[in-house]
This record gives sequence, structure tokens and C-alpha cells, in this order.
Amino acid sequence: MKRRRLDSSVEPRRQRGSSALSLLLPTNNTPFDPLDYAGFLRVHGREWPLSVTGTTRPWDPTAVVVRCSPQLRRLLVGTEAVVAQRLRQSASLSDFLVELHDVVRRVLAQTLDADNPTTAAFTSAPRTSTGSNAFTAGLELLGARPTGLCTTLVRELDDVGWSRVRGLDASLSVLDLVATDRGGRQHHLRLRIPPQYPTLAPGCVADLPAAFEPTWSGSSCSLSSIVAQFESALERYQAFWQALQTFDEDCWVLEPINPSFGSTTRRIAIGNHSSLQIDFDPLKPLHPPARCLFLGPDHVVNPLREQYYSGLASWDPSADLVTNLQNLLGFELPTATTASKDDFSVECGICYSFRLDDSIPDKVCDDPRCSRPFHRSCLYDWLAALPDAQQSFLTVFGTCPYCEHAISVQRA
Repeated sequence: MKRRRLDSSVEPRRQRGSSALSLLLPTNNTPFDPLDYAGFLRVHGREWPLSVTGTTRPWDPTAVVVRCSPQLRRLLVGTEAVVAQRLRQSASLSDFLVELHDVVRRVLAQTLDADNPTTAAFTSAPRTSTGSNAFTAGLELLGARPTGLCTTLVRELDDVGWSRVRGLDASLSVLDLVATDRGGRQHHLRLRIPPQYPTLAPGCVADLPAAFEPTWSGSSCSLSSIVAQFESALERYQAFWQALQTFDEDCWVLEPINPSFGSTTRRIAIGNHSSLQIDFDPLKPLHPPARCLFLGPDHVVNPLREQYYSGLASWDPSADLVTNLQNLLGFELPTATTASKDDFSVECGICYSFRLDDSIPDKVCDDPRCSRPFHRSCLYDWLAALPDAQQSFLTVFGTCPYCEHAISVQRA
């Protein structure tokens, strides 16, 4: 859905210059739900913070709620019935904003008192009120953002492109942007806009293998510079994401189940109730992994570990990850569709579940006739409860719940 800006002028596009009566930015991006907006009403050169929720197509004024700043609420005391009536009679949100501007302009011509800290909202739906007060107290407080911030954000988002905007909260403090990389993958960037923007840099949150910390040199920078730096960061990780995409397709990935763009670790099944945990270098994805951890019965993983590290010098950076691993280990890696679950028991032998508090069974009985996997926490609790269990510091010693083979585990 294409991003839209809403203006109070007759034209559907924003009018530039002092003639623009108001400017509202969409704060959600849902094609079927009511649209919400946040921005300001400009009267006599001053910007009054405003938010509008519940707008629908076709226009239904009875569903609309408008929240205003404490100063504007104070200014409109005694005019609530008039404002509600004009809302009901307006043919569109743009028409209502023109009417609201007229009310505020007339009141300002008589008096201006912005010291009342009350916040409120008004709606055209019938309400129980005291006297002529048609406002509802206790709703969201607006107006904490500095004057001119909305104008600055709109000008900069014009440069960034509204197709990149995915969300903006009513207080104009959280902005969500999206960028598409060369491989067609969409990446989200969340910016936390400080009240001192652009003097202070916005905080950035992105799902990348490393923290995204753009350079910022004060008011001379803008959102466009952040987006450009974000796109440069995306370009650095193209080879990494492509390599892991192929790796995930050709292996049986045990965790993470739904890897994020920032995840650099994979745990894959290698058969015989064993698994391999790999930590990749996101800047050198086709080079030997930064770490490989073999998990499973000692009689299985010890020979594989020795074979892997003894042949590591033969790693070919021009080949893909799966090919290199298979050459080093000497067998074809199983996949979730081709391997038998009998070759890798994925459920814990104690709690009979695979995932427990974001952990999977990674402690296996060393007896090749058993090879039962367990969650470390499950096995620790089981062994600690045995009357003949022995404990040394954080390690407990006992026997396998299934075959009574000696087994030990550290507290998870």
C-alpha cells in the first residue's frame, strides 16, 4: 500500500508554504483497517499537535476520534459542541481540518491561554458530558514534541521517499522504514527520534549481523543520510545472506527455527543423534567458520571433530558451505526431507518435547545402543533428584534414565 500524506487544502497533495493549514502523517500502514494520522494544525504561524484515529473509506465521521495537545484543548474549552457539530457535517477529513482551523483561528483572535495541562479528545459520536463539554478526558497526551519537528520530518521523508515509510507513532518519536536489498529481501529500520532532532542523532534498531551505528554530525545530517548508510550496510552482507540461504535449503537446520537477518549461527543435524553448531563470519561467509561445535555421543562426534580440524586446510573458499563441510566430514549432510528421524532423535528423553525455553536437546547419552538426547536442564534436575547422585560444583553425575550408562551434565 502506497504511503499517503493528508492535507487540509482542497488539493489531495500537500500545499507547500504558509498556505498549508495542516499536515498529518499516516501512523499505520494497514490497507483494510482504519487509517490513523498524526501531525499538526498550523494557525497564526504556530503548529498545534494533533492526531486523528479511526478514519475509514468511505468517510464515517461517527468513527473518528481527534486527540489534541493540552494547549489546544485549553484553547477550545467552550467550543466542544461546535467542533463536534462541524465534524459530523464534514464530508471528509480534509474538510473537517479546514473547519477546525477556522474555529481555532476565531478563538485565537479573542484569547490565547496555553497553560492548562488537561488533555482530551472529541468525537462526533454521542457522549455523556458535563455542561457543554463534549471532550473525553484521559486520552493520550500530545504536544510534547517541539514546534517544527513535524515539518522537518515531512521535508526529509519527501527526500527519503514515502514508499519506504512503514509506520510513525502519534508522538512522532518512532519511525519505521523499509529497504529492499539487491537480493530482493526486505529489511526494517526503526528510528527513535529525540526531541532535539536533528541536533541529536536518532537511535537506530536494525536486524543486522552487527550493530548499525550510522555517523551523524548534527543538524547538517538528515534521514536520507541514515538510509544511505543503511543501504550500504545491507550491501556488505549480501554474500552472507545468499550463502546462508543456500545453506539453509541444503541442510537440516535444527535452530534457529526462523533465523533472522542478524543471526550468524546455525545448528544442523549430521546424523547418528549428533549435530553441528556453526558460527559464521558475516563478512567472510565462504571462509572456514569462526567456530564449529560438535554435539552428540562422544563415540560419534570425537572422530568427526578430529577429521574436520585435520582437513581444515583444504577448505575451498570458492565452493559453497555445504560442499566444503561434506568434503571435510566425508559424508552427505542430511536434510529435513531426506533424512529419517530415527537417525536423529529430536525430542528430549525426559520431557518428550523438542524446544524448551528456547533450548533444544543437546546432551546425548554416550552409549551407542542408547544415544538418547536430553535438555541439559531436564537431565540436571533428573540426576540431582537421584538418591545416589554425586555433585561437584555445577556438575552432577549419575546414570542415563534409559540405559543406566554413566552420564554427567553441568547446570544449564
